[in-house]
Amino acid sequence: MFESSRNYTHTYTQQFVGGDTVDECVPVVRTLRRAKQGVLFAYAVEVHENDATSASNGHERAVQDLLHSIDVAADSEDSLVARAKGAYPTTRHAWVAIKLSTLLPDPRALTAFSEQILSTRKPLPLTESWNDVPFPGIPRLDDLEILSNETSAGDGKNVLTRGYNRDLQELYSNLVRLCTRAKERGVKVTIDAEESWYTPAVDVITLALMRRFNACPPTLSPLSSVVRTSPPSQQPLIYLTLQAYLRRAPSYLAFSLSDAKIHNYACGVKLVRGAYLEGEIEAHSSKGSFKDAGRLAESVSISPDRVPPVWSTKRETDEVYDECVRVLINEVREDVERCRGLVAFTPTEASEKRWFDWFQKEETKQWKRQQQQAAVPRIAVLFGTHNWKSTRLVLDELVRNGLGEEVVHKTGEEDPVVKLDEDVVQRVTTGQLYGGFFPISRSHHIWTH
Repeated sequence: MFESSRNYTHTYTQQFVGGDTVDECVPVVRTLRRAKQGVLFAYAVEVHENDATSASNGHERAVQDLLHSIDVAADSEDSLVARAKGAYPTTRHAWVAIKLSTLLPDPRALTAFSEQILSTRKPLPLTESWNDVPFPGIPRLDDLEILSNETSAGDGKNVLTRGYNRDLQELYSNLVRLCTRAKERGVKVTIDAEESWYTPAVDVITLALMRRFNACPPTLSPLSSVVRTSPPSQQPLIYLTLQAYLRRAPSYLAFSLSDAKIHNYACGVKLVRGAYLEGEIEAHSSKGSFKDAGRLAESVSISPDRVPPVWSTKRETDEVYDECVRVLINEVREDVERCRGLVAFTPTEASEKRWFDWFQKEETKQWKRQQQQAAVPRIAVLFGTHNWKSTRLVLDELVRNGLGEEVVHKTGEEDPVVKLDEDVVQRVTTGQLYGGFFPISRSHHIWTH
């Protein structure tokens, strides 16, 4: 039994894990980058509420490991500078995933914060369309103010104890620290989605980080230099995670896109189906039920809705995922067209011939391409899927929206590939678990001009 378990663990690790430590992953990272595939470092630790103790310092080690992951990911991208003859490429293909529950001594602090948000949140004006969004609803930045209200923490009316409050404030400080390092090193950050009883807390923290770190700079000057000698600031830097299996997914996506435009920050979205389906259904079904001796069964669910927060069938989740793909690719198209329009000049009559001659020069055409690449994206998407149909849909939508060109091999025996310009590559990424589904990554390989 022990031998079988050990063999299974070895096989699993060899197949799906790049290394036990960040440094052990470096050879795998180099191999992937040589194949023109990006890398997302995921700190693969799940902290369950029953296992957590406030005395544990595992969250402190997690912060240090994440800081080191950012540096290793950045060093990998920096090593590519030599190929670019000393100039940093505009697009860097390195991410680090952050799971908030691993950065707390007790993840139940997220549940308490979420409950407090739901119990104190006031209804929006009737004119707002976000009032009727299914649980866990839509985040509001003022939800974060709960953490500064220490006078009510632990007073009997507030489920958020003083201890949880302090832990959450430390969490936010550590997140700012991690995101600051990521910004300095040119590494993108995805904030993982978790169970729905954590989600209101995760949402508002993610929103605060996006508004802070994804703030859009002033419009690029037409004559500014685009040759970089230091890691470029990646925009969007912070990516929220959109779970298609949540009933609120279409509304949450619409809100996120709208909020980014209103508050002038870049919207980063990692679109996934969701990983906690069985737990969500079980937690919701046990609410209000009785077990032996007539005692109420314990449930971690905090949803006030009658139905579970997740869709009841996979078909519904697939349909929502694919619809979100269409919405996001359309947003990317609009953003690419906006940036390409930044270099469309209209010469005056007095200088019309001079401008015309200048625009015909080969170096001018190169300059225009560089300007297009340097224009800061306001939307970027990481499509996380192992589904062939959804992956094909992403590529088809890129072609349909004029963002990609399908190239058919001469033999006709292989699937066609899609060729993308650099400004599209900045905004669209597909991702699969390492070792989980390489055929998707390779069969639908994306080329760049």
